[in-house]
Amino acid sequence: MITNSPFSSRDADANDPRIAKRELRAALRRRRVELVRNRVIDNRIISSTVSNTIEFQRAKTVLCYASATHLGEFNTLPLLTSLFTSNKRVCLPVIESDHMTAHEYGQRDELRSNSWGIAEPALRRQIRPEEIDLVIVPALGVSLTGDRIGYGKAYYDTFLDSSPAIRIVPIYEDFIVEPFPVEAHDQKMDIIVTERRVVRVV
Repeated sequence: MITNSPFSSRDADANDPRIAKRELRAALRRRRVELVRNRVIDNRIISSTVSNTIEFQRAKTVLCYASATHLGEFNTLPLLTSLFTSNKRVCLPVIESDHMTAHEYGQRDELRSNSWGIAEPALRRQIRPEEIDLVIVPALGVSLTGDRIGYGKAYYDTFLDSSPAIRIVPIYEDFIVEPFPVEAHDQKMDIIVTERRVVRVV
């Protein structure tokens, strides 16, 4: 149990994972709005730590995401810069109807916003899930057991189910949560990186 976490699964209905996750997701969104302190230093520490993991260094093809910093997400721009500097093959997610696909993204490629205001590659060059070595996964919150709270659409869960890639969640320490009920389709994360620590889920 994480004693410094403001979130607890005890606040939700432990008998229904959908209700528990919905309530936890709402609490995390509120927490994001409440956190107004500057995150530049924390973001830099997390980005550097992720880039220095052996999993990052060994990966040849990496699926990252263009963060929605206006929503309080971890800023992935330094990570994307590191990926290009390391001459890795970079992909970004594209939401297509009810599913997510990965598309190659070059440093000079144009981006366009989808209906959620998230940047996606304008040029579509789809990469198969099995070609990806590492996925940088966004999260509203994550437990130390590797369970992730996303935005509730299961895009990443569905995609990761067909990919053997290592899953890394870069996230601020404030959003580490206590274990919560999960559903059958929920995918475990492999590595959690905050500004304070690296957790490899066993």
